[in-house]
Amino acid sequence: MAKATDFMLDADRELILARLENSRRRGKTFFVFFEYVLRWGGAFFVAHVAFDLLLHPSRLHGVQALYTCGEYSSYFLAGYLWGLWSWHSNEKRYRELKAL
Repeated sequence: MAKATDFMLDADRELILARLENSRRRGKTFFVFFEYVLRWGGAFFVAHVAFDLLLHPSRLHGVQALYTCGEYSSYFLAGYLWGLWSWHSNEKRYRELKAL
């Protein structure tokens, strides 16, 4: 049975390996925390809190502002889980390409 990487040119495999090795060099913690928790989770958090506060300016004061922030804090958890899933799928792909 043909593998998913059988259609690739050798140059394409080398480019993908170089990109994956760059991520691996920085490490799992950097990849998951900075790329997904802060970049993606933080972006969704800021966007949703900003839009919510723009639509409901009365929530800018006191406890309601904290509640609004807490309401969207699950985006950081989602970013963490997405980052772990991405790291492990990239590692699997890296090992498959390295074995060729």
